[in-house]
Amino acid sequence: MGPNQVISASENPAYVLSPAHATWPSGRISTAEGGAISPNTGSSHTWTTVTKTGVKLPAGAHVLRLSFDTGERVDVAGDGLVGRSPSAEDGVAHVVPVDDPARSISKTHLAFGLDGATDRLWVMDRGSTNGTVLVAPDGTSSALPAGTRATVAAGWTIRFGQRSARVERR
Repeated sequence: MGPNQVISASENPAYVLSPAHATWPSGRISTAEGGAISPNTGSSHTWTTVTKTGVKLPAGAHVLRLSFDTGERVDVAGDGLVGRSPSAEDGVAHVVPVDDPARSISKTHLAFGLDGATDRLWVMDRGSTNGTVLVAPDGTSSALPAGTRATVAAGWTIRFGQRSARVERR
């Protein structure tokens, strides 16, 4: 796994998936084959590692992208900030100003970044006025408490104020 979080799958891939997991109110980890592998840990603060062998990935490179409802697209290669007018900070690779005429998002609304050596992103609300909501691929949504990191993967949507961004695999 390189620093840009690209997974290059071979022609006949079979991998071992071992993500760290904490129960989100209705969260679970699923594989492409539809197998859920996440036990109930009883809390979003109690973590466990789960393992599934024989996980298949399509051949080629896998890069995570944030596609904003404004048309902006960011191929994630490090940490980032999103807001009406976020300022650059040390160690931040992406500064994403989002057009918001309704002023529903904060100056620096949320932060995001690559989640270690996995095919996921972490997201954190930076104490915004109108909050951040994470929407799972199955449509269930959960409010993200300010200052708390949560992990999302391709198929999730991040709603912030009246704007949104979808996590995609490029």
